[in-house]
Amino acid sequence: MKKLSDKYYLDSDSCNLVLLEKMIVEKGVNKGKDYYKTIGYYGNLKSLYKSIIEKEIKIDLDLLDNIEKIVKLIDEIGGIKDEQ
Repeated sequence: MKKLSDKYYLDSDSCNLVLLEKMIVEKGVNKGKDYYKTIGYYGNLKSLYKSIIEKEIKIDLDLLDNIEKIVKLIDEIGGIKDEQ
């Protein structure tokens, strides 16, 4: 598993790249422990990165006031290079 940011991790199976989100157990015996929730399966890095950006934009309703946060996230995960 490869760390993309404090929140997102990259893994793979035999056919796909797997995006995982680091979560913390909030209740029960394992309260406070980390676990990784599968966000999605992707055929290439560009699709995976786009998914992260779209997810973060939907979370951040004040996008126009926080555009620097999105730019920083893109930099953290290595940016997106257009395939042409």
